Amino acid sequence: MSTPTLVIRFRGWAVMRLATDPDPTDEPDGVSGYTYAYAGEPRLDRVFRLQPTAEFIRPGPGYGEYEQWPWGVRVFDAFMLEQGTKTPLPRLNDLPVDLLDNPYLDNRNWLLTPPGWEPFSVFKLRIGGPNDPLAIQRDAPITDDGKETWQLPLMKLLTQAARGIYLERQTIGAATGIWDAVHLYEERRDWLEAELRRQEAAKGDEDAITALAARFREVSWALNELKKGPKANPDAHKVIGAHYAIETFDFPMTGEATTPAVEPLNRINEQLPWNVSFFFGCFDADLLGAFMQGALIIPLRPPPNPSLKFDSPKRASTRDVSGSSKNRVKNVDRSAASRI
Repeated sequence: MSTPTLVIRFRGWAVMRLATDPDPTDEPDGVSGYTYAYAGEPRLDRVFRLQPTAEFIRPGPGYGEYEQWPWGVRVFDAFMLEQGTKTPLPRLNDLPVDLLDNPYLDNRNWLLTPPGWEPFSVFKLRIGGPNDPLAIQRDAPITDDGKETWQLPLMKLLTQAARGIYLERQTIGAATGIWDAVHLYEERRDWLEAELRRQEAAKGDEDAITALAARFREVSWALNELKKGPKANPDAHKVIGAHYAIETFDFPMTGEATTPAVEPLNRINEQLPWNVSFFFGCFDADLLGAFMQGALIIPLRPPPNPSLKFDSPKRASTRDVSGSSKNRVKNVDRSAASRI
């Protein structure tokens, strides 16, 4: 018999304000790489923000069907699987998905792991808001002794590390609708130039104007470099190529869990490992954001199945049981699946 399972799928755009090679990973402003903290912005802190607040979001146009960039990672599909039957759980749709305690990818310029094989500094996943009655949360500690990533051997780090970094244009295109990163950057350059001229004419905020000018210069530089073909600066190829790259993760979650009392989520089994599987990619060096998509797969306890009490040890019939079989069916609580 297969284990009943809850599957929660999520996707969306997260902010990643991080320095890039050859800068040190903890470089706070950006010097020699191709990402920078500009005037009036927070410094580069590497934190992976699935629900970014306004101070971490750079202004910019949307793409495709989006008038504004669709920031935030949210649930887009949830269902139970029991004996081959799939039961949708639509009340979980659109819940926010977050990683708590300011996680960041910990690589430290090849000192801990090779590029594309770095783990998160901490991994505490929450589905739903902090006070949501449907909230589901669990930790995935790499060790049970509280050591930080830099104190761990490589093989221990790799148990929760990314599985490499790969160029997968089909994966990114199918997930985000972004198939042409050069065209995306051309539209971004045009928007930045127009917004810069507008704010200059309006004598807007000086820091905002300085940041827009710097972003316009960097995007224009990358596009101009690409026209040189093989002689282009490698960083220009990184800026565009990063849109097609992904890192994948897949590991068990065995730490402390918090689960709802609402049926059928109260059947979540906290004694067994959960599995989280996801990728992020399409890193945008101008917006400092990345797309994330994945699933949280949770084992459930079997549904309640109260034993019937018979009047005698004889083989049961409908007359041996209190009430007819039709009435018994009516008395069973069938509200669980309909509550979500």
